[in-house]
Amino acid sequence: MIVINPTQWDRVHEPVPPPLLALYAFTASQQTLVEAGHSVARALGFESFLFGMTTAETLTRSARIHWCSSAPREWCEEYDQQSYVEVDPRAAHAFSSLTPTIWDRGLAGADRAATTFFERAAIHGVRSGVCVPVRDNGASRVLMSLNSSNIEADRDTWTANMGTYLLFAIHFYNIFLREVVKKNVPPSHRGRRLSNREIECLTLAAKGQTSADIGFKLDIAERTVNFHFSNIVSKLDAANRIEAIAIGVSRGIVRI
Repeated sequence: MIVINPTQWDRVHEPVPPPLLALYAFTASQQTLVEAGHSVARALGFESFLFGMTTAETLTRSARIHWCSSAPREWCEEYDQQSYVEVDPRAAHAFSSLTPTIWDRGLAGADRAATTFFERAAIHGVRSGVCVPVRDNGASRVLMSLNSSNIEADRDTWTANMGTYLLFAIHFYNIFLREVVKKNVPPSHRGRRLSNREIECLTLAAKGQTSADIGFKLDIAERTVNFHFSNIVSKLDAANRIEAIAIGVSRGIVRI
């Protein structure tokens, strides 16, 4: 359970959007970070949020991945085990752009895999929302997604409030960086089982294949392969890809 301490907001004199005050009220009462984020998401008119980040500047090497969410647990587990990151248009957008985007099922376009992904998300009440990427020198891949149960995006309202959503993403990230990453709190999914795709990647790596080789064989982007390895490293609590392979072999997850 992640608990956060009071922030330094009381030293900031700029006007604070009222919905964001909930984030700092929760810190003062020692609530969990997920509860704080969920409270703000609700105050902003959304049902849940998802926050994720890597500890590397790029996905060209194995890094740890951290995430937290107030979305239904069943949906979070399905997303992980089905490796939906490969077909989630929001993830692709967050990797390549700094511009917040409004999303709903229309974002899938003609992509059948993405359409199926949004159909599955809708079953769990995740039907539209706002995706806010964040960057800095310490962790250049950060994503905040605010989730709504509305079938269609409320584009006018969300566009008008985009500045507040961006502030929320930035301040939530700063708190997460200070209270989780810099304090070496383990990723929340440490110890969870690997997905079938992650096992495939780990097995191929154990046979000497590079991320580029694996991406070609599995028909996915090299950066997606590296994302999978970051998740593998986090779940197995390994120092790097080599140690992850050794752990996988010793536990019988990987058979060479």
